[in-house]
Amino acid sequence: MTALLVACSGGGGSSTTASTTTLNGQVIDGYISGATVCLDVNSNNICDAGEPTTTSGANGAYTLPAYTGSLTGLQVIAVVGPTAIDADTGVVGAGNGYSLLAPAAASSTVTPLSTLVSATIMAGGGESQVSIDSAKASVSAATGIPAAKLVASDYKANSDANIAAIAKATATAFSQVTNQLSANTSIQAANFSAGDITKAAIAHVQNNILPQLVTGGMATTAVLSNPSSAATTVVSNVGITGSVQNIIASTQSGAGTVASMADIFKAGIVTPQQQSGDYINSAGNRVNGSYGGYHNALDVGYLQFDLATATKAPPNIEYVLVGNNWYVPFNNSDNYTFDGTAWTKESDIGSSSAQATKPVFDQNCVIVAKNTSGTVTQRYCAVQKNLSSQLMKKFIPSLCDNGPAVANNCTTATFPDGSYAYDLTSSTASTYAGVTAGGVTYNGLFELWVTNDGSWNGYCTQSGNSCTSNSGTLTDFINWTKTGVQFIGNSCNVPFKIRSYDTSAKTGVIDWDSNQSGGCSNSYNSNNFRSVESSSFNVMTVGGKDVLIVPSPAIYRANNPSSNEPFMIFASQTTGSGGSAVTGIWHGAYFPVGFKESIPFTGDPATNTQVVNAVMFDAILKIKGIKAYPYAGASSSGTYNGHTASQ
Repeated sequence: MTALLVACSGGGGSSTTASTTTLNGQVIDGYISGATVCLDVNSNNICDAGEPTTTSGANGAYTLPAYTGSLTGLQVIAVVGPTAIDADTGVVGAGNGYSLLAPAAASSTVTPLSTLVSATIMAGGGESQVSIDSAKASVSAATGIPAAKLVASDYKANSDANIAAIAKATATAFSQVTNQLSANTSIQAANFSAGDITKAAIAHVQNNILPQLVTGGMATTAVLSNPSSAATTVVSNVGITGSVQNIIASTQSGAGTVASMADIFKAGIVTPQQQSGDYINSAGNRVNGSYGGYHNALDVGYLQFDLATATKAPPNIEYVLVGNNWYVPFNNSDNYTFDGTAWTKESDIGSSSAQATKPVFDQNCVIVAKNTSGTVTQRYCAVQKNLSSQLMKKFIPSLCDNGPAVANNCTTATFPDGSYAYDLTSSTASTYAGVTAGGVTYNGLFELWVTNDGSWNGYCTQSGNSCTSNSGTLTDFINWTKTGVQFIGNSCNVPFKIRSYDTSAKTGVIDWDSNQSGGCSNSYNSNNFRSVESSSFNVMTVGGKDVLIVPSPAIYRANNPSSNEPFMIFASQTTGSGGSAVTGIWHGAYFPVGFKESIPFTGDPATNTQVVNAVMFDAILKIKGIKAYPYAGASSSGTYNGHTASQ
């Protein structure tokens, strides 16, 4: 969980008499005429017979027939078919169709950007759970695009070249991913409806394609130059091949029902994910020291919490599967966070901190304090999916593909009664005033990730390319990185250099590259560094600490798809104590207020953390022949004796 875990607004476009509403507006990528526009009354993402429907005309204008009833939670859909005409590019043509959406109560423009807002509402369980304003704030926090430009905004009339380029690239991605899904034989065999394909295509673009097209609210250089070509390149690189089974499992498990998070925690939740790291073996030794004892193994947390009896948050039970034994992972890091006054160790549900704060439950949501003062919180909301008596392999695609699966029934086994999976959404909130830099106020969740065992002392700060010291200031880090190459990401897959820094304005530019071979090798240096992307950064003082903040670059999101942070930060922090204390430069993340993340059940712990109950998880372990999970705390690990690098 720690790794994760109805006001309508925005725009005219309607006239109302009593309970009868007439919606009107424009369909825009360029202005699109000939699109089929409807009010999706039954929320199945297609235009059905009997729903208010029309065809867009000049400048994309549409007026729907009058509708009697509430608009809350409904979407306007524009089906851009092969005969539709985009004023910028001409006839859409066969095989290039796609759909655009907008919340019905904010549908004066139906655009690729309003589609992201509608998708965020639907992913969060509907407008009763995620308001239009909240969805706008979430998309804005994730992309940097101002909330005011997401709905009820005609970027063509406003001559906003940046937003127009982002919209064009996004529409191109919608079209190509929709076409790929429609032609995929596995999707066809799963009997996806046109509405299922529309929803899956939008979600795939929003989660996997868009972060590589826009960073910090600005289109990448390639997108500004040629939006359609840039989107085509990203779609070609990302594709849907590795995501098809996840899309099928997520879609077939259905929308689910709103469930009480208090009841879910009382029963206990299991959070499998695929991780790499070190662990404590049966002799009590840390395996492999700083080189990593396990790779892409099943790391499983368990949280059980009864609000009526508990006085504080419980520690997270966590074990990793190595071979066919459960071991305790070795934790050699601390998270530091800013509480509005000072930087302190993060106190979070599931942490081992003695200061872990008791969460607050609010219907289907749980509010988790990130510090002891409660000034920064994350809100997790759940939708429950009942998979009882369902075919297991239908939802766990890899059930029979790896591990010691019980071959005689793994393809026909069904989940026992009481098997539940959950879709979660998380959002960030804070109550402190915030810090302003470059005209932007930062008042969300700051996290700084610090190694505490001396195996790494942070980023290079002194002695040029040789990196003989890591114990300098942020200024030392900036100066070093002007001449030397630093690395970030899994296996050092993103090298970066600082191109320039204005000490008076406290602003600068970072260049980023892609290290396809991986590894933090000295053979990769300034001589072979290529700048494939650049981004501006600010340096500001947060709680007495100088912090460099920069939007996460598209190349980082492309190389590290499981990383969701919209901003990176770099700052100094002292770790250790006494003579072993080290002050180094570490990296972390910043999550703005309103940033929302979807944590869907896909059946694949390699793509994101899965959230299920113990009944369902135990059934999976049994069918695969894996040793039972040690909920009570008894594992194959011995008592840790402080040794390192043991085999």
